[in-house]
Amino acid sequence: MHSVTRFLLLCMMVSSGTGFRILLLPVPLQNHLDYFVSLGKTLIDAGHQVHIILSSGYREVNYIEEQGLHVMRYFALDETCHLSTESFYRQASSSALAHPDPGIWTEIVEPFMATECKYLLIDEFLRQEAEMLQFHLAVVHGLRYARCLFLFPAILGIPFATM
Repeated sequence: MHSVTRFLLLCMMVSSGTGFRILLLPVPLQNHLDYFVSLGKTLIDAGHQVHIILSSGYREVNYIEEQGLHVMRYFALDETCHLSTESFYRQASSSALAHPDPGIWTEIVEPFMATECKYLLIDEFLRQEAEMLQFHLAVVHGLRYARCLFLFPAILGIPFATM
């Protein structure tokens, strides 16, 4: 399905309120999660069931659950969400200051994101849970360094749009 068609489908879902099951796959950085949670809340208010996938190492789920989103967790073998550690923020800050080019973010984030995607894609329990829920649509974070997130809905045959 063409990306414009997927985006239009997402817009129609937001306004239709016909009770679709929607899966959100964000990059687990707080400022990025904020707009995915906002989208999820809007979809819930329109009558849809919304699930969001996060690492078992991501600790700040209370606010997300309070908004009505169902949090699904993939098992991080080291119980760490690598994009929310002090070492990640230290490395990202020092690299960004040393190299103000926004393109440097791909080099900084991609290795951490690859670890998160590895855990996401090998979690058989999560995959089975998602198959049982039979999602109508997945909304995937479209950043270049998060391309691996598209694999989850593609493997399960879930139509997806990007944000």
